[in-house]
Amino acid sequence: MLEFFNETFSWVNIIPTGFLVFTLIYWLSVLIGMLDMNFLDVNVDKHLSIDKHITIDKNVSIDKNIDKDIAKNLDVSWLNAVLSFFNLGKIPFMVFLTFWALPMWFISLIINHYLGISSILLSLVLLIPNIVVSLFVSKALTQPLVKVFAKLETDETDDDFETKLGIAITNVSHDKPGQIEIKNKGVHIRLNAISMKEKEIERDTKVIVIQYLEDKDLYLIDVFE
Repeated sequence: MLEFFNETFSWVNIIPTGFLVFTLIYWLSVLIGMLDMNFLDVNVDKHLSIDKHITIDKNVSIDKNIDKDIAKNLDVSWLNAVLSFFNLGKIPFMVFLTFWALPMWFISLIINHYLGISSILLSLVLLIPNIVVSLFVSKALTQPLVKVFAKLETDETDDDFETKLGIAITNVSHDKPGQIEIKNKGVHIRLNAISMKEKEIERDTKVIVIQYLEDKDLYLIDVFE
């Protein structure tokens, strides 16, 4: 037992062990009520999509600010795709981290023990493929939980966001959809939205969600005064 403890907290295993200890402390804190379950939770953007029916008039110039907003969304879209592939956003972040830290710690312990690795530099080199392998292991382990958490969220509909307050993170008009960010159950969520007719809402303006437009898959918003 002493040998196992020494190997677990040896320098060659300290990083995976650190992640594992962190998750254990987190769940212990949740268990005794010191932390909320949503603490450190992250969320992949919801309803982040590009309208396929948008057409651009050749005689109309595109606002540079809109170009920047679109470019910014495209810059992070690949990251959202990667996170979603590994089930982040589909399950709570700390659940994912737990199922990632455990195999990473186990693989590190086994490899360093049976290969007799004592070099910190070599252990860091081997940690890179270990991280990648552990990500795929965590995806497999958490796959059954995706349906469980999806089931828990079935009671939440798009109408639940109505009357929620948020902030416009892009310019929003009735003809040109933009994005707003709201806080729902402790989680920050981005929604595609349009404003009331003939209203231009500038970025960083406080807004209120009026209605979900199912036919457009957009939220109708207004300035909150």
